[in-house]
Amino acid sequence: MNRRDGGTAFPAIIPNVFDPHAGKSELDYTEAGMSLRDYAAIKAMAGEITRAGLFSRDAASIARVSYKIADAMIAERDK
Repeated sequence: MNRRDGGTAFPAIIPNVFDPHAGKSELDYTEAGMSLRDYAAIKAMAGEITRAGLFSRDAASIARVSYKIADAMIAERDK
């Protein structure tokens, strides 16, 4: 995941490295799961389907619009 996709939507903290000298685990964020861009697009898609109706446009068109909305959200967030 990278900054363009907003990073991980739901990062999880998991033990990543064990340091025997410290006697505890170092915790780090994983990069698992969906990106923030995908999550925002899914939410936008739900709105598009509700607003316009699933069968009023082809699925590829709805997906394009949904990712454009997600990209705009990430760009605005990064300002």
